[in-house]
Amino acid sequence: MKQEKKKINIIKKIIKKIIQILIYQTYLLQFQDYSVLRFLKDIKDFYRNKLKILSGKKLEWTLKAKTIFFLAIFIQLILSVLIALIFNLNISYFILFFLIFISILSHSFFVYLILAALVFWPFDFTFKQIVILRAKIKIKKYRKNIKIIAVTGSYGKTTMKDAVSFVLSEKFDVLKTEGNKNTILGISQLINKKMSEKTEIFIVEMAAYGIGDIKKLCDLVLQPNISILTGINESHFERFKKIENTIRTKFEIVQNCKKNGTVILNADNELIVQNFAKYLKDQKIYFYSSKNNPLSNYRFGEKIFYEDGSGIYFEIKDEFENLGEIKTQFLSGYIIGIAISCMIIGKEFGMNFDEIKEKIEKLKPPEHRLQLIKAKNNILIIDDSYNGNSEGVREAINTLSLFAGKRKIYVTPGLAEVGRKNRELHLEIGRKLAGVADMVILEKNEACKFIKEGLLQNGFLERYIKEYNSIYEAHIDLDKILFSGDVVLFQRGRNEFLFRWIEMMTVNAD
Repeated sequence: MKQEKKKINIIKKIIKKIIQILIYQTYLLQFQDYSVLRFLKDIKDFYRNKLKILSGKKLEWTLKAKTIFFLAIFIQLILSVLIALIFNLNISYFILFFLIFISILSHSFFVYLILAALVFWPFDFTFKQIVILRAKIKIKKYRKNIKIIAVTGSYGKTTMKDAVSFVLSEKFDVLKTEGNKNTILGISQLINKKMSEKTEIFIVEMAAYGIGDIKKLCDLVLQPNISILTGINESHFERFKKIENTIRTKFEIVQNCKKNGTVILNADNELIVQNFAKYLKDQKIYFYSSKNNPLSNYRFGEKIFYEDGSGIYFEIKDEFENLGEIKTQFLSGYIIGIAISCMIIGKEFGMNFDEIKEKIEKLKPPEHRLQLIKAKNNILIIDDSYNGNSEGVREAINTLSLFAGKRKIYVTPGLAEVGRKNRELHLEIGRKLAGVADMVILEKNEACKFIKEGLLQNGFLERYIKEYNSIYEAHIDLDKILFSGDVVLFQRGRNEFLFRWIEMMTVNAD
């Protein structure tokens, strides 16, 4: 009886491991937007042990994901049947053979996923074209009564979109792109589903993975009235290959803004300031800044950071007068730039300072982006697990440094998709952290190896660096590490276990 139970448990473990591998490989395909070439690179890294299976890595079971997953299983099943027929296996042996076959070939499931994706491609392509065509017809019908605000950038675009939408929604019927559905298909689906004759403003977050992507999105919405460029850096460097390609692509939002439209740029980003003049046409131009850059159309005076995590207070003024003070619920100074952008756009739509101020003060930080959570034992959690670019990391470290009276712990698996900049960027992160953090928790991978190197180069003691095989394992160990009054910042490494851990830490918290 015990032996039978043991066998069943072993079979269960094998099946669980097989399913985990199949789902994870499907997740990688989905994560790379079903690009076979990028998917193959991830698979290569997976088998070189640079990518590890994390239970928190979650596949979105969309219709496309389900179709490709089960089609791949079907192809595998057909192959098993053919082999069974060749060897004339009966049904009992066939079931056993199929389980062994799947188990052995589970690691090569990516081959069947690729075959399934290729089989599915013509149907997927046709469906996409129909959706996009319907969206073009619909937006042409309503466009003359709708103002389009387009937002792009290597970082900060989602926060900007959400803030502008929140401010304008006080007086206008606003439609905005949802979550990270910022590709031509996602935007088209939203237009088809939610745009109506009541829509007054459409705020569109635009993603790009190559030259021409932003232009296509601008053409879809028949050119924006207001274009916002939040920043340019080396994010998605593996896709763009050269920073010049990133610059050219991001500035498509400026080139394709309506004639006599409005362009709003981040004055704190050097690549924007160095390049904007050659892309600007006949549009009005405004700048915003979180650092009182002279180019900015608004400045700020006294700034106060509240160490209890309640937010930032600052005074805001234009070139003539002090307009008033704003108390935000944000931890990071980037909110000042966001507030200035909202001032510029709100004014364009006829809103006054008090109306804009009221909305900015009610604005909450987006989830998983420098989001402060008060936990048990007076522990402060800064959830920045969604941010995964170098500018976001710099902002996070600067924010952590403001908690002068607390023990500061930084948890990260490093950045992804930075290509040949991997060593340079992660060394810089290590150097910055050395002067801020009291403890650094890393995943054992290529990126974190350079963070550790940067820490040690700058006098950080090795005993305060903790390394784990996966960021998931690090989260499990946190209960032994954290003390009352600590502040812990999670940079990237978003997963379901982290969210469950945070939820557990906040139960009955003051």
